[in-house]
Amino acid sequence: MPLWKKILLHSVGVGAGIAITLSLIVGGWVWYNGRPKPPKPWNRQAITAEYDFVRPEGDKNNLTFHYILQNNTAFDYRVDSDAGIEITGRLKQEKGFSQFANHYVTVEYPIFVPAGSRVWLALNIPYPYPVKEKEEPTTDERRQFTTDVAKYVVDKMGNLDGFVLFDTSNRYQIDFSNGWEPRAKQGASTK
Repeated sequence: MPLWKKILLHSVGVGAGIAITLSLIVGGWVWYNGRPKPPKPWNRQAITAEYDFVRPEGDKNNLTFHYILQNNTAFDYRVDSDAGIEITGRLKQEKGFSQFANHYVTVEYPIFVPAGSRVWLALNIPYPYPVKEKEEPTTDERRQFTTDVAKYVVDKMGNLDGFVLFDTSNRYQIDFSNGWEPRAKQGASTK
């Protein structure tokens, strides 16, 4: 076989090998980048909530749970509406959540928590408390009233163990702990 044919066949073989190798690399890269990416995990530490008190509010005397939100990030946290927000109750017996439908637990929007700051927030549920608070109560009367409301929540909503807010756009999970049980027990121990 003449030398030029050997060189031509050798060049064609090397070129074909390089083309196949590049096709495999590009195909692997396209496949890897085209796979569905799993969502990032829920961040439970970015925004945290601390229980303050529960009391009835509004014309219907519905229960309102008050919390302090803490922004543990270097960025302001803002929610303008309930779009992408799911709030539900945490259940003791089922060790899960109540239904997310119909926005049973509500908050007032917008929610704004500056970076590194604390802001007060109220969660409202359409569950009326049977007794109105006394007009212009003393500090002790107000404390006793909030203790009585906490006892009522423990008695009537014994399976409720707090609330959870899921911000689907930021992937934040804000856990609102059950602080009314310790409050009810604290009030019982002072009598």
